Amino acid sequence: MDLSSLTDLALSALVAAQSGATAAITDVATKLGKAGVEKVCALVKDRFAKDGEGATKALATLENNPTDAVAQKAVRRRLEGLLDEDRDFAADIKAVIGTVSIDKSQHQTATAGDNSTVIQIQGSGKTVG
Repeated sequence: MDLSSLTDLALSALVAAQSGATAAITDVATKLGKAGVEKVCALVKDRFAKDGEGATKALATLENNPTDAVAQKAVRRRLEGLLDEDRDFAADIKAVIGTVSIDKSQHQTATAGDNSTVIQIQGSGKTVG
């Protein structure tokens, strides 16, 4: 699992736990389960506490307003840095998350003036037949 996906999953677990908004992150929360979400949160909180006051403040801001995009971005940056620097921390998060994946594909459908459907496909190696 790459660093970006690991960060996304850990952040999703944090937001789900703090906001109770598992509907927004149903895929991750369902696959991890309540115990998995709580374990990821505990690991992140412990690691952020070791990182210092700036990290704990960023996490507290996210906990107080889990839907705030700025707070999520701040925690994401710090979390990604810690996962990159601390291989043991990354391994602990990976052990809990396992092989959970997030669908990051983009799908768009539009209708042209003559009611014909216009579909945009993004990625490499795609064939339309």
